[in-house]
Amino acid sequence: MFSDDERAEIESVKGIVQKKLRELLSDLPTDTYPFFKESILTGGCFASLFLDEEVHDWDVYLRDSVTISRFESFVMSDTPTLNEVADVTSGYMTITNVDGKLVTANAITFKNGLQVIVKTNKKHREDFDFIHCMPYFDMKTQQLFISRAQYDCIKRKQLVKNPAHQQTISKHRIEKFISRKWNIGA
Repeated sequence: MFSDDERAEIESVKGIVQKKLRELLSDLPTDTYPFFKESILTGGCFASLFLDEEVHDWDVYLRDSVTISRFESFVMSDTPTLNEVADVTSGYMTITNVDGKLVTANAITFKNGLQVIVKTNKKHREDFDFIHCMPYFDMKTQQLFISRAQYDCIKRKQLVKNPAHQQTISKHRIEKFISRKWNIGA
């Protein structure tokens, strides 16, 4: 259970997310909107919001592989949408699918910071490496889902492996969080 203050904080974060998503989507052509109907926003943005830190990525996961495939095809064939995709910066090391644009095998990143994950769908959230990355906002129902364990890990800046995650977590990923003053938890 959450206390009244915690519930108020969660509602506040939900309001920020709703406002930010409206802002991010308003930068895109309206023809993209149907792709986001059954999507989720998830990942590190929630830890940043709850800790009052700068959000680095607004990661949206689409419903399924069919939606992902249609979205990728649409972006690459629709000039107004492709014009909203971020440009590759010097020193960028990943192979892009569109010259000069941040369209990769993993994600399509827009100029406004919205990153649409195309490597996998929204079900992938269940297999995230750390518990604190797992809260999500359902764009269809407009609900924010966060468990007690997720909330506590965020507030304590504690790295706790998601029990469903079967792979080894990379040293680079762990070091990234430790450099941001996170602690290794249970």
